[in-house]
Amino acid sequence: MHANSHFRNLEFYYSKPEIEYDLEITNGLYSCIKRLVPSKDVQQKNLTKLPLHKSGSGLFGDDFAKEFRNCVKI
Repeated sequence: MHANSHFRNLEFYYSKPEIEYDLEITNGLYSCIKRLVPSKDVQQKNLTKLPLHKSGSGLFGDDFAKEFRNCVKI
């Protein structure tokens, strides 16, 4: 769960994008998704949204969302 939080916490992720290459964190993210989301289809949808999260695209790139990267703690 903690590894997933490091990946999903926008303050950590966008200040240290190399976090996605940390196997402990990536494995923790996948493990958390598998544990919390029983449906394989929904798991796949979550995984297909990760590139948007990683690149700060779509809603993640909106000025409103960018303002809260350093404010909101997950």
